[in-house]
Amino acid sequence: MKFPTALAALESISTLERSGGRWLITLSGVPGWCWEYPQGLCVALVIERPLIDDQWLAQLSLWLASVPGSLDDSLLLEGERLLLVRRYESDLASVELQAQINQQLTIARWLAAQGEEQQDSTDTAVAGRWV
Repeated sequence: MKFPTALAALESISTLERSGGRWLITLSGVPGWCWEYPQGLCVALVIERPLIDDQWLAQLSLWLASVPGSLDDSLLLEGERLLLVRRYESDLASVELQAQINQQLTIARWLAAQGEEQQDSTDTAVAGRWV
C-alpha cells in the first residue's frame, strides 16, 4: 500500500514508516498517523502533554462535542498518548484538505498548551465549582 496521494503533496509532512494499515507521520514536528480507506482519510495528531488528568479530559470531550463543525473530529487514547483524530472526505480539494489539516494541527497544539498553568496549582478544593 502506498502513502496517500492527498497527503504526499503536503510539504510539512514526513513519513516515518508503515505499521499495519497506518502510516506513522510527523506533521510540522507533531507525531501522528494517517489511514486511507475507500471513503476518505483519517489523520491523527498527538496532543503533546506531560500529564492528562481526568477533569481536563472530560472538559476537552465536552468542548469538542459542543463545536458544531467538529462532527468529523474525535479523541483517541492510545496508551499514554492522546490523539486528535479527524476524518476527511475522499473528494476534498487539495487546497481545502491542506487548510483543514493545518487547522487540525493548530487545534492539537492549542490543546497541548491548555491548562498548563493549572497543573502547577495545589488547589484541590472541589466545593463551589461547576464541573
